[in-house]
Formats: sequence, C-alpha cells, structure tokens
Amino acid sequence: MNGKKEGDWLFFGDDSSATIDCNLYYWRARAVADSGHSDWSETFTFYLDVYGNCFQFPEFKALSNANCRRDPWAGENYVGVIWEGETAELLGLNEDASWGMFKLKNELECWVNMDLLEPDPPDAIFFPGYYPVLEHGEQPEDAPAPSAVDEPSGEETPTGCMVPDETGRLVCQIPCPQRSSSAQPCP
Repeated sequence: MNGKKEGDWLFFGDDSSATIDCNLYYWRARAVADSGHSDWSETFTFYLDVYGNCFQFPEFKALSNANCRRDPWAGENYVGVIWEGETAELLGLNEDASWGMFKLKNELECWVNMDLLEPDPPDAIFFPGYYPVLEHGEQPEDAPAPSAVDEPSGEETPTGCMVPDETGRLVCQIPCPQRSSSAQPCP
C-alpha cells in the first residue's frame, strides 16, 4: 500500500506530473483499513484547466427542429422549440447525459434530447462530465421514449404562443409565427 499513514488517515503524494492540462480525468475512491477495504465509489470526472484557456463552452446547433420540454422526457410537457440551424447554450445534463438543459436565445430554459443537437462549431470538444447534473421532476411511467425526430403531436402543439410586441412586452399571438423562437404556449 502506497501512501503515508497519519492517525486514521492515509495520505498520497501529489503526482501532478502525471496529469496533462486540458484533459478529462476519471476518479473513484474507497476506504482502506487494517481489516480490509470498502467497495469502490461511483466514478466521477473532472476537467483539468490549470491556466483557464483549454475549454470554451460550446453552443449546440439543432440538426432538425428540436422540441424543448419542461422535464427530460417526451410527452405532454412541450414548451418550445430550437429551430433547425439555431443555436442554444448548454447549461447542464440529466443523469445519463441523454437530455440537456438549454438556454435559448429568447432566455427560455428547457430540456432537449441530445441526439437532436451537435456542438457548434462541430469540431468543438464536448465532455459531458464538465457540465453539472441537474435536478428535474419525476418521469411518468407512461412517458414515451424520444424518437430521432421528437415532433409534438397535434395535441401538444400550442394554438398560440407568447411573442414580444414592438415594445418588447410578451403578447399572445394566434397562430404562432412559423419561426417564433419563444414558442411558449399562451396562458
């Protein structure tokens, strides 16, 4: 066993020469005692950016019209859309990184299935471990699985949506403008 024991603690030396700046690292831990050891913890990640110049948060571009949801699953929780070719900022992910919480250009924050977007620019490096895992509501048992093209059903599509008028005040417009980036349903 490597390390230096001090009281009940076992310390390991700093081997920072084994790390490389601008890389994603995985780690886990377990307790060690004279009587044995515990199971390994779950695996965690960190991104090493010593000088603050390695990683820029990429925006993501919609590969097709991508529905935004209140929670990370398909079904009756449609609140907006990222139109094909438009970009949005990734704020965090769900537990398995299959859904991302995005901030749209109109400040709407909503969940989008990650299969419907790509980093922008496309050669940007995307490390899911760099983003926080966000809390969300419980998925209903009858929630459908997202499809490659997650289009809302006729029941989910709002008949009108909130859009800014000339003064910047949100008003309900029926029908929704085709390229409305707000796409929040009218109350």
